[in-house]
Amino acid sequence: MKEAHIEVPARDGFPLSVTFFEPSQDCGVVVVMHSATAVPRKIYTPFARAMAQRGAAVVTYDYRGIGESRPKSLKGFPARMRDWARFDAPGVVDAALENWPGRKLYGVGHSYGGHAMGLMPDNQRQERIAMVAAQSGYWRLIAKRDQPRVWTLLNILGPASVNLLGYVPGEHLGLGQDLPRGVFEEWRRWCMTPDYFFSDPTLDLLANFQNVTAPVLAVGMSDDDWATPRAIDAFVRGFTATKIERLTLTPEQAGVRKVGHLDFFRAQFATTLWPTVIDWLLGRAATAGSL
Repeated sequence: MKEAHIEVPARDGFPLSVTFFEPSQDCGVVVVMHSATAVPRKIYTPFARAMAQRGAAVVTYDYRGIGESRPKSLKGFPARMRDWARFDAPGVVDAALENWPGRKLYGVGHSYGGHAMGLMPDNQRQERIAMVAAQSGYWRLIAKRDQPRVWTLLNILGPASVNLLGYVPGEHLGLGQDLPRGVFEEWRRWCMTPDYFFSDPTLDLLANFQNVTAPVLAVGMSDDDWATPRAIDAFVRGFTATKIERLTLTPEQAGVRKVGHLDFFRAQFATTLWPTVIDWLLGRAATAGSL
């Protein structure tokens, strides 16, 4: 297996930091991994390597403003959450299919990454989709014990940080990495709306959900306070033209006390939580590629 760290253009030309994972054996599939909000692509490297070992070419990338796609300063950096789906995600898919022409395109999305696969242009190119902890972000669908903290973050700490700094210091507020102002403000507005982004009249990308006809696996964790069953249900209803298969995993299956919203992709779960998802995604392709 070979790994290459490169830059590819988003559809509007913005340079994105990307990693290509080239497998030693070819199962005829390229998988693009779409990250969660404020999560750098390096978090997904162990999972990408596991899929590459099964014969899939894999691509991970950082959205604009995140990880190695971040400018020196986020103050005044023009980015909205919809830009990740409108420009970044399809630009990376374009690069993946150009680098590995003729391969089937599969997608893996974590949290917002699942949103991106429904929103992005040309998403009908995807032939199989696995989403982990992808949910409606409406704050009242979060577990009740976490609702006060999230409300405070969205309505007090986040806006105050934006007014003071020009961005949200996510690392200090428990969000992962820092967020550009426009990303936070759009995310906040959606999270305070019962239908999340599905009732946003300015979001023309919503029409792309109906283009997804690929099978979809929606994975949730039993101890995830953000992607609760109700929140997952509220999101996956947007995929009106395909079948949704639901899977709930538990910390007990992995012999740990906690997995939550972010930890599924940690290497410690390679032999416990990952196999079911990777088998669902690559099982047929890997078998066909080995004949």
